[in-house]
Amino acid sequence: MNCDNTLIPMLLTVAEVQKLLRLGRGKTYALIRANKIPSIRLGGAIRIPRDALLHMLQEIPSPVANLHLVPWAEKEGKSCEGM
Repeated sequence: MNCDNTLIPMLLTVAEVQKLLRLGRGKTYALIRANKIPSIRLGGAIRIPRDALLHMLQEIPSPVANLHLVPWAEKEGKSCEGM
């Protein structure tokens, strides 16, 4: 399968980022407060821009640097067919 990460929503919720990164709620919010996870506020809602999150992960000098999130899209019932 040859897909890109555009199947992931442009703006992610904190809960979606928790799932993707396999972090707890408290740790995710702590990383957002520390500006370790890029985020924006829309009214009272916190959203994490997909591209900024992927860029952040690619900058980490570890095995997650080549992380490809398409399996998440497949798990959510989305498909690369017809893209």
